[in-house]
Amino acid sequence: MEHEEQKSLNKAFLAWMKGVLLPSRWEHIDFAEVDDLEGVHSMLEETVKEWKRDWKREGLAEGRAEGRVAGQRQLLLMQLNAKFGELSDEHKALIEAADEESLRTWSVALLTAESLEAVF
Repeated sequence: MEHEEQKSLNKAFLAWMKGVLLPSRWEHIDFAEVDDLEGVHSMLEETVKEWKRDWKREGLAEGRAEGRVAGQRQLLLMQLNAKFGELSDEHKALIEAADEESLRTWSVALLTAESLEAVF
């Protein structure tokens, strides 16, 4: 009797998880093929592994992007210093706060600029 009650409780709990809890958290996952709590456990375990891989890829991509922008900043600072002499703290701060697009724009403007003001 207890085994049947356990099965019934598991079935009700699974129905609740598939109908309410899981879809609200993971709408991109198809729970139709999950027919027992072990299946939920296995599916969630695989999902967590995928998340870890995705987070690692995203973190690496963000790190590369940050490194690229830092490199652009350093190069622009070196080029401006070489062409126009030591930069003011205001110009340094402007470059440090700049986004990638601004850094690219200024790097191109530097090629033809005859003054520091013409770069910005």
